[in-house]
Amino acid sequence: MSEAETLTAQQMRERIEEAPYPLEGAPIFEREERDEPMGNYGMAAESLARAMLVVAEEDPTLLDVPSKEEDPSGIDRAHNDKLWEAVKARFPGVSDWLGGPTGFQYGWAHNAVRYALGREGVGNPAIMSIGVREEE
Repeated sequence: MSEAETLTAQQMRERIEEAPYPLEGAPIFEREERDEPMGNYGMAAESLARAMLVVAEEDPTLLDVPSKEEDPSGIDRAHNDKLWEAVKARFPGVSDWLGGPTGFQYGWAHNAVRYALGREGVGNPAIMSIGVREEE
């Protein structure tokens, strides 16, 4: 399947579940480089998504985020600190094992899990949108 093709929610779930289980085996960036366009960087994002999937299935409320009206900037929706705190509590040391996930990896993983579980997507904390407010 090419990168341009859209995965179904089930295919996304399968992709996530194929990633290394958090804290099993060598840390991601100590492994042989994966021969794919995103290499081990992509593997780290997928493993982070797997950790998020585990905790979100244990507690689906971790995917509850403020509404667009409650969080017009989208920052709290994208960061979802309670999800990250739950991942760190369930998998102590996971941040180091992943190589210190970037904001982009976090945003991709968060949205991949949301998509796989049928939840609405949120922004990515590593991507900034700049707009001009129209005067009324």
